[in-house]
Amino acid sequence: PPPQRRRSKLNLVDLAGSERLRASGASGVRLEESKKINASLAALGNVVAALSQRSTGRERPHIPYRDSKLTRILQDTCGGNCKTTIIATVAPTAQSFAESLSTLKFASRAKIVRTFPQLDDADIIQAGDPYAWLPDGGRRRSEADGLSREQSDQLRKYKALLLQQRDLMGALTRKLSERDAALVDMQEDLFA
Repeated sequence: PPPQRRRSKLNLVDLAGSERLRASGASGVRLEESKKINASLAALGNVVAALSQRSTGRERPHIPYRDSKLTRILQDTCGGNCKTTIIATVAPTAQSFAESLSTLKFASRAKIVRTFPQLDDADIIQAGDPYAWLPDGGRRRSEADGLSREQSDQLRKYKALLLQQRDLMGALTRKLSERDAALVDMQEDLFA
């Protein structure tokens, strides 16, 4: 048989965080761009939610890939014949709590999605096969890797930090409420 070579594609996508329009103060072209980013991220969230339901056994009849250009481009990557890795970046600060929590929820749903990459005949072209030395020729069906142990440990660490931040914010809110109540009592005593 003639020598063969495998062909593949690589998608690197930087998903900028969703833009809170009030906080960013965007206007004009930047405002329209922020709206499109938010719409694309919402569509990607819907696709990941549908795929995670499918992966857990709850069949969903339709995966909404065509809702945005982003999800259409990433169709193979999200639920097709690909290995996919997601790196979720969060900031363990009180100001970023809401964004970090939504990022972690998205990553948690995305972690559930399972793909089963296989070598397609269409991906084989004429040339030398660098994987021919493998016992199965590199054509074994395998599940896409989830998060590595290191990534899982880091995700757990960030979740713990976020929970600590939430508890700290709760304690500070309670102290402020107590001080406000004490101030009101003092004002009442002063004017009584």
